Amino acid sequence: MKPQFFGALLGVTLVLSNLVICLTFGLILAVLLRRVWRMAASAPTQASEVSVVLVLGLRLQHNQLTADFTRRLDRAIQLFHTHHCVPSLIISGGLTGHNKVTEAAAGQAYLHQQGLPNDKIVLEDQSAYTLDNLRYARRLIGQQAAVFVSNRYHLYRSVTLARGLGLNILPVAAEQRWRVTPVTCLHVLKEAYYLHWYGCHGLCLMLWRWISP
Repeated sequence: MKPQFFGALLGVTLVLSNLVICLTFGLILAVLLRRVWRMAASAPTQASEVSVVLVLGLRLQHNQLTADFTRRLDRAIQLFHTHHCVPSLIISGGLTGHNKVTEAAAGQAYLHQQGLPNDKIVLEDQSAYTLDNLRYARRLIGQQAAVFVSNRYHLYRSVTLARGLGLNILPVAAEQRWRVTPVTCLHVLKEAYYLHWYGCHGLCLMLWRWISP
């Protein structure tokens, strides 16, 4: 599929997604909102078995880690020590925004400062957004099971996308517990909205492939 067409399709599906939300009086969005919230509130902070840990990057601010990205990395460190040195820890994230450092490189630097050896850290520094993170990570993970670390509000969408790509992942929350604040509520609403758009986009792609020669 040509990039120009793909970009145009994104715009069309965004409009379609908003239209569906209006026509259904937000019912589908409300269902997704409930699912995002439920996983955010109930996600585990530990894993029984760990062979690979995948940490999704998050856009840096002035080349520095944000608080949410740091929480993801701190959970990965805790898993590393709890399970007696995880064999492989994948940090995903490329150059985003106006930053001059990739998310993966910034994450690696933080982990190294906390005492983790560089030979345990694998970088994926080409991706720019969540679905891209997972597509590139799939090449590194393959069919093996992986522990997936992200913020609570981000887990449901990430798990949905990952399983759509055929990844075998176990979600683990970065935060110890779910805290309800205006900021986290806004995050949950955004995640549900992005999922709704993703679903509309996927349906349009299926329809296009069915009708195209």
